Amino acid sequence: MSVAPRPSCSAPLPVPLMEDSLPPLSLTSCLNMSRQPTFSSIIHIRDFIDTITNDPNRDNSANHVEILTDVNIFEEGNFYSPNIVVEPIRTRIHAYLTREERDHYIPNTFFYADGRFSTALSEDNTLEIKVQILSLMRYVLPSAHLSLAN
Repeated sequence: MSVAPRPSCSAPLPVPLMEDSLPPLSLTSCLNMSRQPTFSSIIHIRDFIDTITNDPNRDNSANHVEILTDVNIFEEGNFYSPNIVVEPIRTRIHAYLTREERDHYIPNTFFYADGRFSTALSEDNTLEIKVQILSLMRYVLPSAHLSLAN
């Protein structure tokens, strides 16, 4: 009896003629095959822009941007303990903005963002959140508030 070759993780499993004719596929080996982050969870962020730059992952595309901000985690219901020190988490938000839209997203602009995210360790071994934007809006003060600010 010959043994069928082990399929790749992305290939569909063939239907074996006999139960033991296909070697077992290790889930661990499939998980280790890709080092790309998966953006399967959704995050909602409300914060201020620290910096906005061209997306360093996309050469020659001025409309693809990376918004950098340090997201703060606040107390919410039972998800808080005075024994845990929570520091802001560096967040890299990747979006597509036209030139006109980009002119409105400057440092210290308050924004709302929803998107798929993953976490990773940065080069300096600190936690980062990476977000692929699904929606992005900025908050604009009503004109009455602007006259008070001046």
